[in-house]
Amino acid sequence: MEVSSDLLAKVYGVSGQRLRVLRAEGAPIENPDALVEWLKENQFQLGPLLSLLIDAATRSEMKRKIQFYCVHGTAKIN
Repeated sequence: MEVSSDLLAKVYGVSGQRLRVLRAEGAPIENPDALVEWLKENQFQLGPLLSLLIDAATRSEMKRKIQFYCVHGTAKIN
């Protein structure tokens, strides 16, 4: 199931437009672990997003929120 860019924007704390651009470039935006590696490999300079993704605990929490959305199909993320 593809998660909407606007919902992921709430999880990542960036704009939905930024994530739509990344998705169009082929970034795996639904998976924080894969996204941080993709950003590094593709040399994207997205300061706030990249700095959040560098922390493994933060990525783990983001994955939990994304998985919750996929399972429950709700836009309510806390």
